Amino acid sequence: MEHNVRIPTSDGVKLAAQVWWPPTPTTAETRAAAAVGVVVSHPYGPLGGNMHNNVVEAVYDAMRRLGHAVVRFNFRCGPRGPRRGARTEWLLCSQVMPPPPGPDRP
Repeated sequence: MEHNVRIPTSDGVKLAAQVWWPPTPTTAETRAAAAVGVVVSHPYGPLGGNMHNNVVEAVYDAMRRLGHAVVRFNFRCGPRGPRRGARTEWLLCSQVMPPPPGPDRP
């Protein structure tokens, strides 16, 4: 069964998401499939990526057909994701994690 939900973040933003949970398993095979959970994320939002991207849709549908629990969501700057100062998850990560060392970075 599919549900539209909002995923709360630590700073109060609620991300749009869809969750599909398989029906109650009745065989060993369906129990094994239902024990797997898949999170599908989309390409970079400002360039058009969102939870309804064609690749995300294909993976989401394939996982459902296999009987796995699956969730897809919009990052903060997806078309249906709330905007907070136009930050993207990539920028948030860069605020928390330093960039890897490189030729121009010690």
